[in-house]
Amino acid sequence: MPITFTCACGKSLQVGDEYAGRDGTCPGCGQAIHIPGPADGQITGQAPRPAPRPPPLWDRPDYDAEPDDDIAILRTHGGMPIAADEDLFVEAPAEIGTLHSQYTSLKTHVHPSTRAARLFRVLLLFTLGWAVVVGLVWVDHGMGQGHLHLGHMLPAAIVMLTAVVGCVTAGIYFWSTRFLHTCSYVGKDGIAVFQCAGDRDRVFRSEVFLFKDAAELRIAKTRQYYLGSYAGTNYAFLWFDERGQIVYRFMGRYKSEVGTPEPNDPYHFMLMAEHAWILHLMADIDRILADDELLHFQLKEGDFVRLGPDQLILGQAGRIIELHADQIEKITMGDGVITVWEVGAKKGWFASDGVHQFMYHDLGNARFFAMALEKLVKFRL
Repeated sequence: MPITFTCACGKSLQVGDEYAGRDGTCPGCGQAIHIPGPADGQITGQAPRPAPRPPPLWDRPDYDAEPDDDIAILRTHGGMPIAADEDLFVEAPAEIGTLHSQYTSLKTHVHPSTRAARLFRVLLLFTLGWAVVVGLVWVDHGMGQGHLHLGHMLPAAIVMLTAVVGCVTAGIYFWSTRFLHTCSYVGKDGIAVFQCAGDRDRVFRSEVFLFKDAAELRIAKTRQYYLGSYAGTNYAFLWFDERGQIVYRFMGRYKSEVGTPEPNDPYHFMLMAEHAWILHLMADIDRILADDELLHFQLKEGDFVRLGPDQLILGQAGRIIELHADQIEKITMGDGVITVWEVGAKKGWFASDGVHQFMYHDLGNARFFAMALEKLVKFRL
């Protein structure tokens, strides 16, 4: 006898009694569910709430895992489970290495509509809408005055306005119902983005970016406000090569003043890309420890910071300051400013001695800098 129960999302589910007591995935919301055990052959009622969704990889305590660690369970960029009906219409390129995460906006049951069918629906909706407005105006201006001629019944301004609004609405509908989908991958050695249009086999965008071709990542985020109200956040992830030329860029916008946007937002794709990029750079630390070299982090206008085993070198305005770990009392960050305090440093209103500062947003590979600082110089921001 089948078991009937309800998921936490409100969807009613029915499975065979051979699945009693097992765990599964709700086809409606994709969350993990527990199928109740049998009671008198049938169960109705509320299923247990699914366990909280684990945080995305870039927000987990083991963020600084070794770069060759495999991720046991592949998830979307936002940390959601991979649904069974996801259609990855282009396979992940082998050159990006072991996958960290993947995402697609296309489902296996979704099929494109022909342009003729969409255009027919647009014309039908436009005609019906225009006819309704004409009827209302005729009742208001025609029947009440005893006029029957259409030219006397319809004010020209209303007719024109209706036509313009109808055309704009039809255009928006035609654009929003187009078949346009994206799938993306984040791998150990790079990332890939693909887009199809009109048909799942018609791929018009194909981008593969390998981390070995870049030397530095810079991230810019700008919150925008209109009349005191939050309007959105623009972001840009820019990878540069050793000559300072941009080799890959990804720009976008989300609306989430507190926290990060929804799991399917492209912003999570970039957060996972940054995570993979940092793991890629972590391999350099072992080499630096073995070869007694320094990690170089570029600031603006030729300034720089270099890190080595128990060593920090700061170059600002032509002045180079070399500090051993035992010469540093603490390193702090507040209001976007990183401050290096020497042992016995004194900070005053007009002059400071032994206090060195630079802006966090001027720092290339900023999050990697924080991890390297902790591992090499033994200070945590």
